[in-house]
Amino acid sequence: MNNDIRPLLLNYDDAAKKLGLSRPALRDLVYKRRGPATINIGRRTMFAYKDLEIWVDGLRKPAPQPANIDMPKRKRGRPSIADKMLRGEL
Repeated sequence: MNNDIRPLLLNYDDAAKKLGLSRPALRDLVYKRRGPATINIGRRTMFAYKDLEIWVDGLRKPAPQPANIDMPKRKRGRPSIADKMLRGEL
């Protein structure tokens, strides 16, 4: 028998626990329409596992790319300390 069976729907407490949030934080996100999609059954508000996964995937940001350090040459005056450090003069 497979013990990996999970329910289709989660209540606020279980969904908040799976997301690592407090129940009030999840309720606030849903109230502000910034949280995962909900399913209403009578007076009960439930969350589908798939909706939680989709919501988390939508929050994901790409990894930052390394910055291009090529700085434009100064037109006049002495170079700053930062410019010298970038060029390896210090």
